[in-house]
Amino acid sequence: MRVLVPVVLYLLVAAGVVFVCGLAWGLIAYIKEQRALSTAWREYCDLQNRYGDEAKEHCPHRVIEFGQTGVAGVVTVTTKWCKTCRKHLGSAQLVESFWGNYWK
Repeated sequence: MRVLVPVVLYLLVAAGVVFVCGLAWGLIAYIKEQRALSTAWREYCDLQNRYGDEAKEHCPHRVIEFGQTGVAGVVTVTTKWCKTCRKHLGSAQLVESFWGNYWK
């Protein structure tokens, strides 16, 4: 019983540390995405001032999000969208690599 209590306490502390590290990792990723989006939005506003309605054609599409369409539970197509100008960029392609599959 005396050995079990410190082991359980160490495991609880370790789980707490892992949880806090996960929260910090998520917060850092969120901040990076928001900075990239705000920079891209500023550039897009400059393009709107310069080109007017044709700004979507000149957008560099630096911040991309993926969306899936189809029936609930059955994904038929994965598409790409620019988060800045909201332009549809076509279908996404699944890239297979040694480290895992990802959408491009």
